[in-house]
Amino acid sequence: MVETLAIERIGFTRFTNARLLTFFSRVLLLILKYTEEKLGVIDGMSKFQARLKDLEDIVQISKKAHQKWKLKELDTKRCDLHRYVVGTMDIELLSHNEARHDAAKWLLTAMDKYRKVPRMALDAKTANIKGFVLDSKKEENAKLATTLSLTESITELEKSNQEYEKIWLERNEARTMIKKLRTDECKKDLVIMFHWITNTIYAKYILEQTEEAKSFISELNTIIQATKTAQKQSIAQKKKNEKDKTTDPKKEETSTDTTETKKEDPGKVDETNKESTLEEPKISEGKTETIITDNTKEINNP
Repeated sequence: MVETLAIERIGFTRFTNARLLTFFSRVLLLILKYTEEKLGVIDGMSKFQARLKDLEDIVQISKKAHQKWKLKELDTKRCDLHRYVVGTMDIELLSHNEARHDAAKWLLTAMDKYRKVPRMALDAKTANIKGFVLDSKKEENAKLATTLSLTESITELEKSNQEYEKIWLERNEARTMIKKLRTDECKKDLVIMFHWITNTIYAKYILEQTEEAKSFISELNTIIQATKTAQKQSIAQKKKNEKDKTTDPKKEETSTDTTETKKEDPGKVDETNKESTLEEPKISEGKTETIITDNTKEINNP
């Protein structure tokens, strides 16, 4: 008796856009390997490839839309540079070198309105750093900045601020584009097309027992198993990271210190050991309906 293969079931509800793109791209390559003609899926391939291209665009745009850490890094850098420049001017006020003292005094007077830049809101900070750099480059101020050896630092501040603004604008534009591309609709179409393709190939395998269909199903199951394993590992790592965040060594150290303080002075009210815990809101993920036929065996997706 010939053993009949079955296509493993896979759920896509918790998949990120990037993982979906990787999975469907591998499926596409597998179809092209055995050709649409021999697998009997010519009719649906054009739409499948078009929607896969849309998902690829969404993933690329999403990378620009999620650059939080890069922006934070650049913001820290530009604030540090600004503090260094202004701090140098403050220090040079005490200089015994008359030229450096006078240069610092003049620049601090001219730049006084920019002193609080690091504490401003992000958009106001960007605009004020622009103003700070422009004023620093004015002929009378540029010579004084050179006297204090601040020209290079001011140039670096300008570059950091420009890069920050560029990424900020790209991120906002990307978020707008993602809404226009209708991500959920694209993913739903791909899932439906995937099941249509696999059901069609499975039917061909059952009816005709072609070698191409059999090999496709075998290799598809390997891809599905690898994808599900990667998804499990990703979820496990995410849970581990969340667990690590709940354990703060600094808080434990503080708690220990305050306990010792209480033992030494039991009559003193110690407020340092009071903590307030904010629970992160739970975000429920949207579900995508999929079409599953009886020819697939059910394996619960983690």
